Amino acid sequence: MKHLKDDFIARMSHELRTPHNGIIGISELFLSKAKRDLDEKQETLKDFKEAISIMEQLFSSLKSIYS
Repeated sequence: MKHLKDDFIARMSHELRTPHNGIIGISELFLSKAKRDLDEKQETLKDFKEAISIMEQLFSSLKSIYS
């Protein structure tokens, strides 16, 4: 009887671990993609801020020329 119990526990443990590991893998994949997306958005915002700064300098220069 102990052998049947041990066999059942081993099989059930395996059957539970397999989808559990799959869920962990997919979660890690989604998290890494979310981080990349966030990094890309932050980089885009940084570029946008730099472009605005350059435009402000240009407007300032034009204003000083025409003042």
